[in-house]
Amino acid sequence: MTVKRAAIRARRRPRLGLWLAGIYLGMAVGLFVITMLTTEPSKVGLDWIPFLMLAMPWSHRDMALAGPGLLLNAAILWAIGTAVQVLVRNLRGK
Repeated sequence: MTVKRAAIRARRRPRLGLWLAGIYLGMAVGLFVITMLTTEPSKVGLDWIPFLMLAMPWSHRDMALAGPGLLLNAAILWAIGTAVQVLVRNLRGK
């Protein structure tokens, strides 16, 4: 039974990176929608700070980079999560 479980674990793809990127993008989209729905257009100001902090450091450089910055941050989180999960899996196997 243990050999069968080990074989199944070895074939499974790492998913930690997908979870991290998904949670990050979900937070960004949720924060954007909440801010958009609760802010009056005439009073836009400090309400957008939490959303822009999720897009850092790209939104600090140029506001046009906030959207692509969120995607790039998600890709970086995916890569880090996948690498960490593979590292942990390899360390446990030894």
